[in-house]
Amino acid sequence: MSEDNRSELARLLRDHLEDRKMNTTTFVREFPDGVQARNIYNWLSGAKVPRGAVAQSALEEVLGWKRGAVRDVIAARKGTRFELTELRDWNKLGVEPEPARASELPIDELLLELTRKVGALQRENEILRARVDGPSVVEIRTGDTRSAYGLAASSTDAARNMEHLED
Repeated sequence: MSEDNRSELARLLRDHLEDRKMNTTTFVREFPDGVQARNIYNWLSGAKVPRGAVAQSALEEVLGWKRGAVRDVIAARKGTRFELTELRDWNKLGVEPEPARASELPIDELLLELTRKVGALQRENEILRARVDGPSVVEIRTGDTRSAYGLAASSTDAARNMEHLED
């Protein structure tokens, strides 16, 4: 674990508390009995990160985050910044997230999102083109007596006689 990942998780936890207008004592009370208060304070300070799947899922449950979000933050590349809106499980919260406006996004996030969308559209276009074009068919021109495999392409008597004479 790098220090950046710990500090990013701690920042997100503090942002969650600020967003919910909640103090740390109230936050600690929301956890099930199996999670020790000392661990929660360590997560908030950035001293430690939740290591086990039980602790991570308990934290995700209390925060209302998607399953695996804590693991994603901890394992993220150094310098990766997350926002609460992308980590929250909106279905669990029963709320539709407001889409971000392009003018509100930083340039690097805007470019990343545009690149992702263009790539997805290109893949979809390739799939649709393959469906429309169908399987490729080898075209045999009229007058050819042999296919690509050296077999007779004509069933006329004259063509069959010519093949026997060529051998």
